[in-house]
Amino acid sequence: MRPSATESLYRDLEAHYGQDGYFLPRHMLLRPLTVKDVDQVEELEKASYPESEAASRESIQYRLTACSELCVGLFSCEYNWDQPSSNEEDDDREDSVVSKSSTLKKETLIGYILATKITGEFISDEDMKVGSNKEDGRTIAIHSVVISKEYRDRHFGYIMLKDYIQKFYGLCTADRISIIVLPKLRGFYERHGFTDCGVSECQLGGETWHNMKLPFDTYDE
Repeated sequence: MRPSATESLYRDLEAHYGQDGYFLPRHMLLRPLTVKDVDQVEELEKASYPESEAASRESIQYRLTACSELCVGLFSCEYNWDQPSSNEEDDDREDSVVSKSSTLKKETLIGYILATKITGEFISDEDMKVGSNKEDGRTIAIHSVVISKEYRDRHFGYIMLKDYIQKFYGLCTADRISIIVLPKLRGFYERHGFTDCGVSECQLGGETWHNMKLPFDTYDE
């Protein structure tokens, strides 16, 4: 495994783009997605993409089953806090500490990344089909990057993608990350080190998409 991902790269990016260091609130959690999350993912997918571009439930379920390790979700969490009763005689002591524990009550999905592995350098229409994941592929193909509308413009997408890149750079299980994006979104991915490689052959939704990739071997440590 490589040393902790790309701290120097992100310091350079943040200095260049004026990012002062973004952090998730304590009640938010990034974790791998599983097939148990399919309902929340499908709901957010439909709310975030036009029907012609949104992944079907079958595609989502396939990705969460075949390659869940490549899929991550950002959740807003609600907890039940348990506070044990304390001895009233000790309440006024300066060294009196009341410990608390919590149990997870509810997780609400507010963002996610869905991906598969492919053998080529760029995503094709075939790579988006059910059954297309290639376990021996060296390219991580990102198919969806979503943040719920009510949580946008708060840097959560930046944090989620940054964490994702760092994770897989450190794991050494791929040589690059590839994605297709609409021209208006290229700037967001360029901030993370992706390079625009020209117009994609993909015909998704009848739109013009651009291939973008992030090669791990050009990372500046």
